[in-house]
Amino acid sequence: PVIQSVVNTGSTEQTVTWTEVSGATSYEIYRKNDTKREKFPTSPTATATGTSWKSTGLVLDTKTPQKYSYYVVAVMGSEKSNPSATVSMTLYPTVTINSVKAYRNIGNQVIWERVRGISYYRVYRRLGEQGEWRALGIVAGAKYNDNYNSYSNNISGQLAEYRVVGIVNNEEVTQLEGTRASAASEQNMFLANPVLQQVLVADDMTENLWFEFNGVKGANAYSIGKKIGNGAITWTDVNVGDSKLVDVNGDESLFHYIDTPGTSAETTYTYFVKAKNGSYVSEYDTTGRKITHYPKPSLTSVENVYDANGNVTAVKLTWSNPLSAGKNYWYSVYVQDYYSNLANGVDSAEGWVRLGTTYARGATVTYMVQSYQLYQLLQMDENIITAPNLYFRVAFDTSAARASGYSNAVHTP
Repeated sequence: PVIQSVVNTGSTEQTVTWTEVSGATSYEIYRKNDTKREKFPTSPTATATGTSWKSTGLVLDTKTPQKYSYYVVAVMGSEKSNPSATVSMTLYPTVTINSVKAYRNIGNQVIWERVRGISYYRVYRRLGEQGEWRALGIVAGAKYNDNYNSYSNNISGQLAEYRVVGIVNNEEVTQLEGTRASAASEQNMFLANPVLQQVLVADDMTENLWFEFNGVKGANAYSIGKKIGNGAITWTDVNVGDSKLVDVNGDESLFHYIDTPGTSAETTYTYFVKAKNGSYVSEYDTTGRKITHYPKPSLTSVENVYDANGNVTAVKLTWSNPLSAGKNYWYSVYVQDYYSNLANGVDSAEGWVRLGTTYARGATVTYMVQSYQLYQLLQMDENIITAPNLYFRVAFDTSAARASGYSNAVHTP
C-alpha cells in the first residue's frame, strides 16, 4: 500500500490514510515516536480493515512538537505485502494564550506561549459569542497588538475572543478541530476610554465640584481618580445609578460626577475617569482635568455712607481676602436684587456700593461678595442666609471669567 496522508486531526490524534490493495483482508499499521527516538515495534501498533486509521493517545507536550512515523502492510490470508514507504508527521501542541490585556493607544495585546519549532503564528479574533472568526495577521514571536477597536465607542462593551495557531511552511500546524474549537483562546472586553470634558462648580452655596464625561457602551461602573496637588491618584469605583453619578440625558451617554473637596484651603485637584465592567477596565487619559479650589472672601463689615442731608447713599463693604497674594482678582458685590462689579485691583479687600434702589429706613438689605479671576475657577461660599426675604442670587455669565463662592452679610441702613 501507499500512504496517501498523515493528518493532524486533534491535540493527541493523527489520521493515516493509504491506498487500497486488491485482495487484502486487513492492514497492519506500525508507528513510532521519532522525537523520543523510538524504533518501530516488531508487532503492529494496530490493524484495520479499511484504508484509514486514527492514531490516538499520542503524547501531548505543551512546548515540544512530537514527530511520528508510520508504515502500513497489507494482509492477504497468511501472506503480507512489503511495507509501505515511511511517512512522518509532526504533532504540534495547541498554542496557549497567556493573557489578553487592553492598553491605551495599542488596543488589546495578546501574548502566548511559544511552541518549539514554530516561528510564525496566525491570530484570530471574533466579537461576541456569535461573531465570525477573522484572521488578523501572521506575526513572528509571541505577541500581537490588536488595535482594531482604537478604543472606539462603536464596539465598546463587546467581548473579543482570540485564538492563535502556529504556522510552518505556510500551513497551520497546531491542533484544531472543526471551527478551531480546540484552539486555546482568551477573552477581553473592548471598553472605550471615557473623555473627561470639563470641571466646573456645581453649586455656589455647597462648594461641590463636578466634572462631565461621556458614557461608554458596556460600562456599568466608572472608576474616578482624584489627585490632590502632586500627590498620588486615589481611585473610587462608582456604579451607574449612584447619586454621585448623574445621568444627564437618561441614556448613559453623558455623566456628571459630583465631588466635595472637603477643604476651604486653596488646593489644586486633578480628576481622571476609567470605564469598568466587572474585571474589565478601560485605559484613561493620563493628563486628566485640573481645577483649583479657592477659599471664599468673607465680609467683615458693612457701613452706611451718608450725604450732607444724612441720607444713606452708599454702603462701604469690607471683606477678608484669603486668596494668594500677588494675584489680580475682581470682586462682584451683590446687593439684594442687583449686583455691581468692582474692579479694585490687586488683593482689594473693600468696595463701595451705591444703592440703586431706595430702601425704607429700617429695611434689611442682603450683601454678598464673590471673587473672580479670568479663566480660573474659584470656590463658593457656604454661608447661606436663613432669614426671610434676605437671599437673592443673580445668575452670572462664566464664559470668560470664573467665580468663587460668595460671602454674605445683612445690614440695616
